[in-house]
Amino acid sequence: RMKTSSFEHTLPQGERVEALAIGRHFVAAYTLPLGVLRVHSLAGVPLGMLALAAAPVCLVAFEDLLFCVTNTPGPPLAEPALEYAVYGVTARERLAAGPLPLSPGSSLRWAGFGAEAMPLA
Repeated sequence: RMKTSSFEHTLPQGERVEALAIGRHFVAAYTLPLGVLRVHSLAGVPLGMLALAAAPVCLVAFEDLLFCVTNTPGPPLAEPALEYAVYGVTARERLAAGPLPLSPGSSLRWAGFGAEAMPLA
């Protein structure tokens, strides 16, 4: 018999989900207008909340990992400037972060994890 899990979380008035990722044991949702990343267990227990400096381009989850790609804070540039962060949700730590390298004239088309839990873009 398959176990199912569901929960409902009411956001504050005027707040809305803009990006969502679901891992093995967590749900991460980026909400506006506050610009926060809310992380809950699959049972609905809040695990943490993180203010992001810029809106995410994408959120990707794999097992216990959360891969977040954001625009670089500041005024828009002619070429996209992106940053990334990889979080270990259970340990509540940022495992890696930095600029996301893109070739000149290119744009991000896909982000995910490889078979060995390596973030790829």
